[in-house]
Amino acid sequence: MQVEITDETSCIDASGKSINLGWARRPLWQFSPEDMHGPKRRIFASDRYIIFSSSCMMCFQVMDDGLLGYIGATVMSLIDDKRSTKYIEIPFPMGEMFLPSSSSESSLKYQRGDANFIFSPMPGGAKIIKIDFLKFGHKRHLRGEVVLSPLQNADEIVINQQWKNEKWAFTLAERNPSYIAEGVMQHGAEEYIFTKGNSFGIFDWSRGIRPKSDIHYWAAACGKTANNEKSATTIAWNFGYSGADSSLATENAYFINGKIHKIDDIYFKYSRSNLMLPWTITNRDNSIEINFKPHQERMEKHRMFYHYHNRRQFCGSFSGKIDEYSFKNISGFAEFSRTKH
Repeated sequence: MQVEITDETSCIDASGKSINLGWARRPLWQFSPEDMHGPKRRIFASDRYIIFSSSCMMCFQVMDDGLLGYIGATVMSLIDDKRSTKYIEIPFPMGEMFLPSSSSESSLKYQRGDANFIFSPMPGGAKIIKIDFLKFGHKRHLRGEVVLSPLQNADEIVINQQWKNEKWAFTLAERNPSYIAEGVMQHGAEEYIFTKGNSFGIFDWSRGIRPKSDIHYWAAACGKTANNEKSATTIAWNFGYSGADSSLATENAYFINGKIHKIDDIYFKYSRSNLMLPWTITNRDNSIEINFKPHQERMEKHRMFYHYHNRRQFCGSFSGKIDEYSFKNISGFAEFSRTKH
């Protein structure tokens, strides 16, 4: 049973227990970091943006993961094997990175070393990303601005989940995979231009308390269906699962011209011996049949004492069908991440 939340409410009670579990089409849960009662080393907050075109994908993230925080960026080519990644780690942030408790009302401005990141909401639900990262990949400057604009009356997928056997653990996550990206990023002498109709953005916002260990699978993409250009439909999806209790809400949904279509379980199939081989994504009734062809892999590892975070992210192209909508070579990514605390 998928429980939809339709009114503003709290996600944790006065004792710190997770309440009002379910999913929503927009941010409805309210919380304050001061209300969390779990161990401070497990309290996390993350803002991540992925922008892409047919030729490149970029990731920007600010993360406070309790014992270890970091700010970082990735630039990956979808044409050749070029890739640059750099993360600056911040030991023992424990909430002192001050990531806002709302995704729509407060800007995130964070500067550390040579990196200056600004994520700001704009009127009409748009967001602007401003990056100024000296000595980034191959010591070249990464800088630029990209505006992410939502489709008209677009939905999001927002979930509030808990872990059954963990006293405090929960995650409040907001994801929108169907932003239109417009702007320019410059990496050294190379210029990456994101234009309307050719470039898209994915917003990943999450707050909560980590379980002792977990693994999370996630795939997201946005593009046009395989119809002719005049009648082409914008299709996007957010598919994933973890060890959290999904009996009241999964994070799985697809979006047609920004409107959400909620589904329950999704299955990822891939070769454990060679993750660069094609993946498949299906559901129970086979109304979803997607083939994912990885192009590049990005690995990310962070460790501090008994804190451990490892992400393997694969960018590439998706082809297949969701219900009556077919598509071919839509850019996006699939990943899995392991955490221990």
